[in-house]
Amino acid sequence: MLQVPAEDVTRDGRPVTGPKAGNAVVSTYNHGYMEISRDVIARHFIIDDHFTIVGRNIKASGWKESSAAEVFDFPDSDWRTEIKPEIRDEFFDSSGDVRCQSGNVDLVKALLAGRDILRERT
Repeated sequence: MLQVPAEDVTRDGRPVTGPKAGNAVVSTYNHGYMEISRDVIARHFIIDDHFTIVGRNIKASGWKESSAAEVFDFPDSDWRTEIKPEIRDEFFDSSGDVRCQSGNVDLVKALLAGRDILRERT
C-alpha cells in the first residue's frame, strides 16, 4: 500500500508528486505492477521481482533485480550482494537461499525497522 498525503493529490485523486518515503520503497512479488510517473524520493528503492516503471528520477540508493523493470540508469544487483557480509548469514543459508519461507519478507522488515543491513555503495 502506498499512501500519498492529501495535499499532494488533485481533486480527482491523482498524485501531484511521486512517492516520498522516509525509509524504503520495495517493489516486490511476481504478480505485482508498480508505475510511478514522477520522481521517487526515499532512502532506499529496491526492485526485486516486480514489473515496475519509473517515469522520472530515482532519488534513492538501491538497485533493480527484475528484468521486467523499466528503470534506466539504476544499478542491477540482488539482495544477497547488497547485504553487509557480516550479517549475510542471518538472512541467507550456506547455499545462498533466503532463510525466510516467505522470500524477502525478513529483509524488507529489517529495512523498514531502520536496521543498517545494506552495504555501502561506491
